[in-house]
Amino acid sequence: MRINRNVAVGASVLIAGSVVAGLALAQPGERRRDQDRRRDQQQQRDPAAVQQPSFDEMMAEWAKYAEPGEQHKLLEPTIGTFTVNGKMWPEPGASEPIMMGGESVTRWVLGGRFAMTHYKSEFMGQPFEGMGMLGFDRYTQQYRSYWWDTFGTMTYETTGSVSPDGKTFVFHGSMLDPAQGGAVVRTRDIIRVVDNNTHTMEMHHTLPDGSWMKVMEITYTRK
Repeated sequence: MRINRNVAVGASVLIAGSVVAGLALAQPGERRRDQDRRRDQQQQRDPAAVQQPSFDEMMAEWAKYAEPGEQHKLLEPTIGTFTVNGKMWPEPGASEPIMMGGESVTRWVLGGRFAMTHYKSEFMGQPFEGMGMLGFDRYTQQYRSYWWDTFGTMTYETTGSVSPDGKTFVFHGSMLDPAQGGAVVRTRDIIRVVDNNTHTMEMHHTLPDGSWMKVMEITYTRK
């Protein structure tokens, strides 16, 4: 915030008159050193007083992280149209999973910076639709995933990393569970690339006692 110099000086006189009087009697060299000290303090309080990088310098810094890189190429096996077959376990100890199937279409958007997925199926006799965005943030060095679907109005957000061989992606996030009174449920999603035509996804949630449970397992097979 810019400090009005006149106001600052006036306040100093009112609050510390004896100090000002003492400064008036100080030697010229001492007064100059005191002025330099006040100027340095002013610059620390006023960001505008600090020299800012030029527009070209700022753009050059942004450009370092603007283009998709090797981490984006690792997502290439997930790009395309896939038949989806999945299982869902609604509660711990469920003897039989709920089966689900559908079609998932994923394509590159924004110049290959993000993979956008559109998924359609039928779940428990009801039409189900979802969409997501996945990309790699070169500045934070993290994968970031966002998902929305017709089962809710919330945004599911996770951050992740990839294994050294580029085949396994692990994402961590959290969500609020209305069925548990809004309790925070931690999540772990694992995407495994089997080959260029097949990949799988597992979703794990924490239970009230803190243990983990696999709630979903999906296989994507390229059409």
